[in-house]
Amino acid sequence: MTPMDSVMPTGSPRSPGAAHPIERLDPGLFDWQTWRAGSPADVFEILCRTANLIAAAGALRACGVGWCEGSSTPCRPRSGNVAVMFFKDDRHFWFHLRDAEARAIFPEIFAGRQGGG
Repeated sequence: MTPMDSVMPTGSPRSPGAAHPIERLDPGLFDWQTWRAGSPADVFEILCRTANLIAAAGALRACGVGWCEGSSTPCRPRSGNVAVMFFKDDRHFWFHLRDAEARAIFPEIFAGRQGGG
């Protein structure tokens, strides 16, 4: 059992586009190994940036596991970003979303942030 197993969603598999809230995770889970394991382009075939990511919100939400403040990650900390952990194709991976992207795709993150984000 790996540390990532503790963030695995439980219950029935998620269907593509299924809406579900994602939870705040310990920043220590956002490490180099899981960052290098996937990106929007290589896992979701989404060309990066805002319009494409938001247009693919259903696919991203269906695989979203959790998040932490982008400035809190032990690797690649970024202010004005949210680090989002995903699970797809039997692997965990994460990448940053800009606050505006995260707000459009995962609005529950901002409801849970200090001051509403």
